Amino acid sequence: MKTILIKTRWTVALVVMAIVAVGQVYGQGTLTDSLVLRNPTNGRTTLIGNTAVASASPWHLTFPLSQGTSNSLLTSTVVGSNSTLSWLAPGANNSVLTITAGVPTWAVGGANWLLLGNPGTSDVTNFLGTTDAVDLILRSNNEIRMRVNQEFNASVDIVRPTTVDGAYGTLSLGINFQNTGYAVAQNNTRALANTVDFGTGGPGGPAQTGTLFGNWTRFLMLRGAGTTYEDMVGHIFQWRANATTATNSITGYWAERLNLSAVGNTLTTLYQFRAELPGNGTVTELFGFYMGTPSGALNNIAAFNAQNIPTGVGNRYAFRYNGTGANQPFTVGADGSITSGTLTPLANSRMLFTNLPATSGRAVDIDMTATTTSSGLVVRNIGATGSSDAGVLIGTAAAGAGTGIRIAGVAGFNSPSTGIDMTISSTGVIVTPNNTAAGVGIRIGTNAGNRTRIGGEIYSRASGGLAYGIRVDVNSTAAPASLGIGAHLTTSGVTGVIFPLVVSSENNNDVYLGSTVADRPAALTTTLLGTLTQNSTYMFNSRISGSQIFVGSTSGTVSLAAPAVVTTHDYVLPAVQGAVGNALRIQSVAGVSAQLEWAADAPALFARRTADATYATNVLGNDGQLFVALLANDTYEFEAMIAYDGATTDADLQLAFAVPAGAAIRWGITGGNGVSVSPSSIAVSGTAITDIPVNTTTSGNDVMIYVKGLVVMGGTAGNLQLQAATTTAAKSTVLLTNSYLKASKMN
Repeated sequence: MKTILIKTRWTVALVVMAIVAVGQVYGQGTLTDSLVLRNPTNGRTTLIGNTAVASASPWHLTFPLSQGTSNSLLTSTVVGSNSTLSWLAPGANNSVLTITAGVPTWAVGGANWLLLGNPGTSDVTNFLGTTDAVDLILRSNNEIRMRVNQEFNASVDIVRPTTVDGAYGTLSLGINFQNTGYAVAQNNTRALANTVDFGTGGPGGPAQTGTLFGNWTRFLMLRGAGTTYEDMVGHIFQWRANATTATNSITGYWAERLNLSAVGNTLTTLYQFRAELPGNGTVTELFGFYMGTPSGALNNIAAFNAQNIPTGVGNRYAFRYNGTGANQPFTVGADGSITSGTLTPLANSRMLFTNLPATSGRAVDIDMTATTTSSGLVVRNIGATGSSDAGVLIGTAAAGAGTGIRIAGVAGFNSPSTGIDMTISSTGVIVTPNNTAAGVGIRIGTNAGNRTRIGGEIYSRASGGLAYGIRVDVNSTAAPASLGIGAHLTTSGVTGVIFPLVVSSENNNDVYLGSTVADRPAALTTTLLGTLTQNSTYMFNSRISGSQIFVGSTSGTVSLAAPAVVTTHDYVLPAVQGAVGNALRIQSVAGVSAQLEWAADAPALFARRTADATYATNVLGNDGQLFVALLANDTYEFEAMIAYDGATTDADLQLAFAVPAGAAIRWGITGGNGVSVSPSSIAVSGTAITDIPVNTTTSGNDVMIYVKGLVVMGGTAGNLQLQAATTTAAKSTVLLTNSYLKASKMN
């Protein structure tokens, strides 16, 4: 019998269809050529024996008893010469057709890794790799990109990729945007990202113990004795750019806390960068941080840069060195303060030095060798925002101990030519003792030491003010008396002629020992102020040259004059005391004598128009020139002369006077153009007299009226203000030049 050959992939399906079509026809037999299955509608299907195969033992093919589902596969079970076909239903999505114990079956995942992932895996039995001593290789574009070596040494997994230059590297990653088909790198693009995720939610309590390392690099240099190693770098960051590249910023290392709006979390200690060197061994040079010499076109270089550190509880440091023993702690605070010798800054201090050596210690040592016009210490802008500023403030542990400033006087320090050289704008030296009547303000020289030739040499000059050679303010609390300037002379050795006090002037200027107000020069108004300087001067054998005014103790004043000019004259004061606010003026002149009196009249307040002013509306408005300022709580009489004219004969005038709130006013027109007006008496601020006529026969001729009134001011000062307008809308009235307003205070 010949072997049956299915010539096309559709034959089996057609056979099945044919069998279904003639399901009620049964037959069997042996064919030596072919088997033709006919369908009345769709034609026929022919099964032809394989003539290329030699004669063999006969065998039988049995079809399934039922119809299969769509996409089912036929499989056979052979027993002897009988081959029985059966349907293998389609597998689930992502399943793979495998052979298990020689039988075809669908497996989901199974022992294969799928492109879309495998379900049902076990991290104990399933893995990607080899089970023999062969490296695991990953390729792309048929090139080896990573080789996981089969070696295993000292608990270190060895990952050894193949590189172009033959060097070893644990892992080499890159993102290539060179191909124009790729998009431009977007924000937060990461070449390598490590994440340790402890999950979300769940019960509280420890989620991790010990120390977790996000990235760990170790150099195990454990070869035999005598082995040498070259330079080693734990981490290297390189960047490369062409000549036309413009880059905003590059950060070699970035550590930050992700802010997910969580509150209440705490962190005991955060190390942004930490370097430890435990154990023994020799290190020639140790750098916690090292920056080499940069090159190229550089701007704003900082070896270390920290942005603003926010204020809060506890100390905030930009730099902190916790030195112990012979080393001293040193800090740079976030507020710009510097400490040496302590880690704790002093409140309101920018620089603090503590823990100095007990002898010969110096907090700041400035060597100015080879300098000419340099300054060792510069303090700028003292008092720019506060009058109590101090450029240098010196205090002691206990009152009366130590020296505030010492210039030379100790071994190893030569004396300078000038101890203190000051250029000041107000006061050179202020000495304030901690207790009243204690200490010496300024001492020049000592009783037992060397003495200066001139104890004090003063050169003073004032510009726009009063200059003092010496100014003394002395008072006594428990002592019998005090000396403003005391020249108490003690002598030893050869003395020569001594003058206790000499006051002279190269410019023949006057000497004042107190003064009355009438005798006080304008330049001494501040110094000889009030009755405190009207003192009595006691002298023995006094001599006065020139003129003098004597103040009597019972009968007023008498002026005695010894004139130095050709014409002599004097002034006679009033016989009685004047009132507050009186002015002193000459009452009469008799020969060379002028009699003075007190005048109660104050000068009148006056305002006038310097140019014509046109009013073309019937709404009252303030005149820009006719107003005077009145004081509170005073009474004023006022008058006004108003010259005016109209553009037409019917352009009548309105007038009003306004006063401050709380003031009373009464006024009226007392004379002028002879035409009566209404109202004739006004007692309300801002109320106008209307229909004041212009020349009724011919416009353009001046008209004038007179006003009299009284103002009683309240507690608010302000202006007596003239207001004007035309009575009829669309008409124009003009207040003429030299119209005036005058007010006189009556009380």
